Amino acid sequence: MSEPQPAEQRLFGDRMLERMPLIWTIVYYASIAISLLWATRDRDDPLRGWELVAAFGLCATSAALFLLVYWPERNWPMRPRQARAYFTLQLLIFAALLALSSSFFGLGFAFMGQTFGALRPRWWATVLVPLLALLAGPLGWAEAVLRAEWASIATFALMIGVWLLAGALLTVLYGQRYRLLELVAELRRARSELEAAAAQQEELAILRERTRLAREMHDSLGHALVAVNVKLEAAQRLYRVDAARGDAELEATRALVRATMGELRRSLADLRAPTGDHHDLPAALRRLAAEVTARGVVAVRVAAPEAQRPPPQVAEALFLIAREALVNVERHARARQAALTLQHDGHSWRIEVADDGIGVRPADLGKPGHFGVVGMRERADALGGHVAITARSEGGTLVAAHIPSTAMVGA
Repeated sequence: MSEPQPAEQRLFGDRMLERMPLIWTIVYYASIAISLLWATRDRDDPLRGWELVAAFGLCATSAALFLLVYWPERNWPMRPRQARAYFTLQLLIFAALLALSSSFFGLGFAFMGQTFGALRPRWWATVLVPLLALLAGPLGWAEAVLRAEWASIATFALMIGVWLLAGALLTVLYGQRYRLLELVAELRRARSELEAAAAQQEELAILRERTRLAREMHDSLGHALVAVNVKLEAAQRLYRVDAARGDAELEATRALVRATMGELRRSLADLRAPTGDHHDLPAALRRLAAEVTARGVVAVRVAAPEAQRPPPQVAEALFLIAREALVNVERHARARQAALTLQHDGHSWRIEVADDGIGVRPADLGKPGHFGVVGMRERADALGGHVAITARSEGGTLVAAHIPSTAMVGA
């Protein structure tokens, strides 16, 4: 059996195999028509009267079974229960037709073709053995065996062998075709799953970036707006008692607004910058250190050999972790100097940011609102790494991020 496939799934030989049901149908109905014609024109014993009516009825029943059971079946092999019912009924009809006239022996070869096209080879014997037993009389096989006519027996055996070989080749073609179609279907499912996973990964990356932006807005713009509001209220109260102190408070508020605008411009520039800017990580870290140093809050030293260039996704994660760590140094550490170091020991990439500020306590990291710290850890976790934030014995804070060399692209 076969079913037309979409153009992109068509395989070599599909057209021939798709036409096989039509070929078997033509052979089958032609066999019925020719057998009926021979039975009515048999010189010795032509069919007449009720025998002819019975033959027409049996042929019509066989044709109806073919149309109702065999033809609609589009799977190979035919389902066992359906195959048993179909071939049992057809063999009984064939036996009744042969009892009426030996001219119907041609139908037996049509049933052989249906057997080859619908069943697996291990089930052929269940149909072919009774079918050959029915054909033994009309074709003279039984008489040849009884008379030991070895030439006739050899001829019959050769004919059966040719039929079995043709059936085996047909079965191989059907089997390979359906296995290939199953493989094509599996490949299509795999491609669909990969496309869905890629789309999901893209959506996850967008959500992560939105989360990072929300953290940055909360840490910078949100805190700055609160501070501006407090300072404006303070300046308003000071103007009532001391105009000079009110002016100083307004100037401090303007400075805070300018600093916040600078951070906002930096964030927008980072959004516009292509990811590829971070692929040359040593150069990107030196640019970052120069920008931080130029702001005059803390001086940053860099140790990042040019030969150490991690994969693009790892490089981007390490760069963003380093940038967040330096932002925290500027805002909270009260440090004068910081050291930025990139290392690779063959097993993992390590980036460190060490400062000489006031240090950090474990309790500080557990306080709500530290979205930058959460973001650093999430970036490292996504690549199978981790971030450790500890107080240095000589004073200050050490932020150390580790990402394994085996980190998967797209993780």
